[in-house]
Amino acid sequence: MRASRNFLIASPCRKVPIPHEPLAIFARCRLRYSFLFAKVKGESGMPGLLSADDIFSKVEAAAVAATGPDEKALQIDYQSLKEKIHAALGDRKVALCHINKFLPEGYEDQGRFNLALLTVGNVVFDIVIGDSYFRYDVVSVGQLDKVQLIDAMWDNREKRREEPFLSLRLMHGEEAHLLLALDDDERKSLLTFASAVTAARNPER
Repeated sequence: MRASRNFLIASPCRKVPIPHEPLAIFARCRLRYSFLFAKVKGESGMPGLLSADDIFSKVEAAAVAATGPDEKALQIDYQSLKEKIHAALGDRKVALCHINKFLPEGYEDQGRFNLALLTVGNVVFDIVIGDSYFRYDVVSVGQLDKVQLIDAMWDNREKRREEPFLSLRLMHGEEAHLLLALDDDERKSLLTFASAVTAARNPER
């Protein structure tokens, strides 16, 4: 039986109230939560930037990692997925890539993990990957209504203790796109993403 972490987590791309309690609250997560975020050096021709091919390689690796030992592997047509990623990104170059390998319950029934991308043109892509499922949302950083970073504690019922977490919520209208960090390395990476979004959205005059 795969381990579970029972904690409450905001559900991205849903109409939700913004409560005062940290790490709200809209879907009970009963999934092993794994997280990957990186600003990496790709083979896109520009140091530090990622092409659609680079993103596909990361998605392919994440799809394998998203399958636990007691689970059926993701049913993905990788050639078709590669074409969809190319169609979504085109010639855009990606500066930051953040992969949530497991989704909270209620995000998408079909989804297994999602990734948030920030392009050099300050456009955010939130892409959901699942069994024979692909979906993405696109929003410019300048169109975000609110950027919220929460540094708090969550109740890890599996370990019977509280542990720190860091979340970045990008809000646009009734939607929210969520990035999480549960350890020190992830925190550094998430803060890099937050810094890039904030600098683009709220530059010093």
